[in-house]
Amino acid sequence: MELTIHNVIVHELIKEQHKDLNPSNMRKSVLPNEDANVIKLVTGVLGAYGQKSNSAQYGCFKTKKVSNFPNLYDDYHNLKDTTSECFIEFTNKTMGEIENTILDGKKTSASGGYILFVDVENEHGRSFLIAMLKNKPGLRLSENLSPEELDHIDLSRLHQAARISKQKYDDYCQAEDKAQITYLSFVSPSSNQSTAGYFIEALGCSKGTASATSTKLIIQEVPSFFREDPELDKNNAKKVKADLMQYLNNCSEKGIRARLLEIEAIARKYFPNDKPEQADDLAAKLFYRLNGEKNGIPVEFSVNKSELKKAKYHKLISNNWKLEVNKNSIGTNKDAEIRYHDNCLTINNLSPELRNEIEENLREKGIII
Repeated sequence: MELTIHNVIVHELIKEQHKDLNPSNMRKSVLPNEDANVIKLVTGVLGAYGQKSNSAQYGCFKTKKVSNFPNLYDDYHNLKDTTSECFIEFTNKTMGEIENTILDGKKTSASGGYILFVDVENEHGRSFLIAMLKNKPGLRLSENLSPEELDHIDLSRLHQAARISKQKYDDYCQAEDKAQITYLSFVSPSSNQSTAGYFIEALGCSKGTASATSTKLIIQEVPSFFREDPELDKNNAKKVKADLMQYLNNCSEKGIRARLLEIEAIARKYFPNDKPEQADDLAAKLFYRLNGEKNGIPVEFSVNKSELKKAKYHKLISNNWKLEVNKNSIGTNKDAEIRYHDNCLTINNLSPELRNEIEENLREKGIII
């Protein structure tokens, strides 16, 4: 699906570090969503979101009310027709929440920037994105070929940002078990620390606890990356999965959170080692695949023991029996511990204790002598 920009606008939060907050520069109308530069701006921000330099945490709104933004978003989300007027009103009120957070919290060290608001739709569905952008100093050559200063928007770094998935927000509101659903993500200078920045605080964002979803996706996506990328050896998919399972199991046993940077390090062992730049590119692609909008795995997460067990074992249940077997025990050779052939499973090398127990039961039934 091509990118569809429903509404987009930019306001300017005017605040120099350690100085008073000034009235914001508020744009009165939405930007033309078919303008090439507007499309380039939105595409650039979306492309940067979830990259290693702009890693995202995933979660939900805080249950304890810290700002009015969750209510503002809910009202906007529930509109049947999101007109440009409604969109502008929503962004204006959101700017007010950001300003109030700075003033009420006396955050003198906070600095302002350009605040991009966009209601956008792509192959992952419709979402609402807020991002703080700042100018980046640079140089260009003038017409007479002399260098001159030039400020331009830095799209490589999102200073603070948040994105809310419309579909996942609906799913969350309708779900009985909400624990495994995260509908928003946020990028912040403090996203990996205990206290989020004022921007994230103003929006009421909180880290989620969707450990089952994250664990399941990690186990699926990392080996799939090796099977699908033409620059990688598909035969290493099984090896990297084994290392990954060991890492996740260690995290689970020690009660520590798994981290995408450490998972990247596991994958790097199986990247081509003769081209460092190629390895860096592959690492960036993997990180974006995991942390980006498609999968939404946070930069760190608790390992879910149940999902880890599902990945290690086949659990087979019928009305009369139940079998739980380590997947590594199943093979197709005659000497496999559990052999799969002709749509059947044959269990080899039964322990003497189990054989005696089975034979005794069969004798009692008169099936064997």
